[in-house]
Amino acid sequence: MASSRSRQIAPPPAARSFPLSLAHAFRSPPNSLELSAIHHHWLNRGFFYKAAFFLASRLPRQPLYWLAAGIGEVSRLFMRPAREGLETNLARIAGGDRAAIIRLSRATFRNYGTYLVDLARFQALSAADVERIFSALEGVEHFDEAVRRGRGIVVVTGHVGNWEL
Repeated sequence: MASSRSRQIAPPPAARSFPLSLAHAFRSPPNSLELSAIHHHWLNRGFFYKAAFFLASRLPRQPLYWLAAGIGEVSRLFMRPAREGLETNLARIAGGDRAAIIRLSRATFRNYGTYLVDLARFQALSAADVERIFSALEGVEHFDEAVRRGRGIVVVTGHVGNWEL
């Protein structure tokens, strides 16, 4: 029996006729050298994070978002493994429309930059800032009532905003 590392997995029938190359999506998991290339890209350095956190604590949010979107665009060009993986995933939902895949890929990299701005800015917030931002809670009385009665409660929310926070 062949080892799982050498086993070839055939793509599903719908993917075989796909106009983009999806060969890398159906191969073995990445090895440590490939993972190293993903995690050790030029932006994944302490200097960039320190600079981002410094700027985020001193500049207005909107200019930071513009800067982050630009860095996201540049990052997309140079982060080939991440871009290819993303575009392979997007191809499954965007069909054969290469323009749509590229548009979604660019938007994803730009949005990720804004997520990092939010994360960096959040680190610089005071307790008063956090209170001001999160002070408009609705329905808290239902939670308080359940706690008062000693009852359990299930809280269900939508996924909105930055997942790193």
